Amino acid sequence: MPFVVFEMKIVALMAKQLENNGDPFYGYENSISPPLPYWKCFYFVLITMTTIGYGDVVPTTVLGKSFTIVFVVAALVRISFCHVLLIYYEIFVQKTQEVSK
Repeated sequence: MPFVVFEMKIVALMAKQLENNGDPFYGYENSISPPLPYWKCFYFVLITMTTIGYGDVVPTTVLGKSFTIVFVVAALVRISFCHVLLIYYEIFVQKTQEVSK
């Protein structure tokens, strides 16, 4: 669990930098004013990672939107992987209980 929180902090920092600096495609003219604080970016990452998605904080730059797409796919893969691990663990426990009987 601590690794997930650490990862969310890093992703929030990346999202903050991407959104606050603007796109190089537009000459950095489309940066957000006022800049997003770190905690709002962390909130965005948490809500996006859990697939809730309220829509109150959204990326506005092309790089921010691209980063969010990659992040959402990675979060879904991570959640699916955790579910598979839990299922395999349950099967393992059942098999060991059968063997011990």
